[in-house]
Amino acid sequence: MNNKANIFNFHNNQIRIIEKDGEPWFVTADVCRALQLNIQKNGKPNTTTSLRRLLTKEKGLYPIYTLGGAQRLSIISESGLYKLIMRSNKPEAKEFQNWVTQVVLPAIRKDGAYVQGEEKGREKRGRRGLLLNPHRRPLSGIKWLIIVTK
Repeated sequence: MNNKANIFNFHNNQIRIIEKDGEPWFVTADVCRALQLNIQKNGKPNTTTSLRRLLTKEKGLYPIYTLGGAQRLSIISESGLYKLIMRSNKPEAKEFQNWVTQVVLPAIRKDGAYVQGEEKGREKRGRRGLLLNPHRRPLSGIKWLIIVTK
């Protein structure tokens, strides 16, 4: 296992992302802190409450090794991350919810993919409601979220 975490910032909160079996997994405490989910009086998130909302396959423990010995981090999968964000009514989560539901998912329905930054051009062109892939055949469902950065 790779013991290094990628670190991203969301509203001045560090989110550690660990690769597990080739997939990104997010440190639960970091996500809860960034979204202000289940924060206790001591300022730390109660991750147990947040984890109850997720399926077993969407949560897990990841071993890390520190100077103090072996530790286990509570982690959530990408789908677990989306569930926590979409279930939250906190202002911190609303911005992400709006982006996913108003920009990313409509782009996937129209084109089969989302290209970062394309919403600026799309607003000028308008949107079509038909669920299409790049070959213009109807899709039975969305299977992949593809983000291409320029």
